[in-house]
Amino acid sequence: MTISARIEALLYASENPLSIVEIASVLNEEHSVVRKELLKLIKKLSEETSGLFIAKIGNRYKLTVKKEYQDIVGPVSASELNRTDLKVAGIIATRERTIKGDLRRSLGDRYITSVKTLKEKGLITGKKEGNTESFSVTPKFYKYFNVKKEEFSKQMNQASGDLQ
Repeated sequence: MTISARIEALLYASENPLSIVEIASVLNEEHSVVRKELLKLIKKLSEETSGLFIAKIGNRYKLTVKKEYQDIVGPVSASELNRTDLKVAGIIATRERTIKGDLRRSLGDRYITSVKTLKEKGLITGKKEGNTESFSVTPKFYKYFNVKKEEFSKQMNQASGDLQ
């Protein structure tokens, strides 16, 4: 089994992007060897004949489907979050303190299942406040969506300023 094939398998199986240090640690290989083999693999997959590529996210790497093939795999790939889940996550992420009433006004009772799903995945937390519950995103939310909290907050503040 080649190092390149082991890297590819590891990137395929990993839920999260991995750094060279993490890959080297799991494979018990030198960082320089992993870096060299990873670059070869990136070049190999960048050829037109492959439907996959290795995305570089900061200093981490993730094996993913090329954009031009996403419509093909969409119907058969299991989406972890549906549209309502994403809407609920977006509302909670963009508001300092989101309560049940805010979600009900925006989405009706559809929000209930999404809140449960998002809590189970550890993307949001709820806190009892009087006769309601307020929600906020967790650090896992930022990791899941691959955004930095500071950058996200800055962009949200900028967007709300643009609306005024």
